[in-house]
Amino acid sequence: MNTNRKFLPALLSCCLLATAPCHAQDNDGVRNVRIDSTLMKLNSMTIDDYHALVIPSLDSLFSNAYAMSNRMSLLDANIEDYQRTAKTERRRPLDWVRLLASYNYGSSDMAAIALMETTYQVWTMNNSSQRNVYYNLGATVSISLLDLLDTPNRNRQAKARVQKAAFEKEVEFDQIKQEIIECYCNLLENLAILDVKFKTVLLAQSQYSVTETDFLNGKVTAEELYRSHGFESTAVAEFENIRKEINKNLLALEIITCTKIF
Repeated sequence: MNTNRKFLPALLSCCLLATAPCHAQDNDGVRNVRIDSTLMKLNSMTIDDYHALVIPSLDSLFSNAYAMSNRMSLLDANIEDYQRTAKTERRRPLDWVRLLASYNYGSSDMAAIALMETTYQVWTMNNSSQRNVYYNLGATVSISLLDLLDTPNRNRQAKARVQKAAFEKEVEFDQIKQEIIECYCNLLENLAILDVKFKTVLLAQSQYSVTETDFLNGKVTAEELYRSHGFESTAVAEFENIRKEINKNLLALEIITCTKIF
């Protein structure tokens, strides 16, 4: 069952190399190490590894995508932002009111003048260090007619933005479900025909080995040897193409649904 180790997954390597620059933009070293490990594991998978794969159910994939997908998290953040904006709009009338307050504490000096019943005037100073507390409270109200008349409209607009963000989230989730279903169906289809392609490769290799021996013994011509080699090459190419599609769908499902599959 390990015969397929001899096959060079050229098409798979091209596909993985084409997607590598997208991951290279991530500066997180731990994430890059995990991606490299995943690619190496895919390249080294045997026919037995594919048979041992346990594909989660669609309901499980949907739930994980809804709960952990970055695309869903982004839309959740938008909804929360719009909800906070709507809350601010409902409090807008408070901006019409201004509260005023003042507070003073300290001592004051007082001067007194005394007039004597004589021919001269006597000035006397009386310093009293009295502690006094002064405070003032008040409020002003200034209402803009535009704000007053437009407040209900702004509240409705803020509420509509929240509803729109919620609808956008559902639309995006429907798109994610379509992507999951497409990858899921392609994966099951390719896994079903993988064994057939693998057996075709084994038969083509056996036929080429026999034809090569007959050619060395002079029993067949070079044209027949070339034709047998062409059958083998075609069988290997078809098998590797199926492996490429399986691996591509596995990676896509893991990324879209945030679910560990292999």
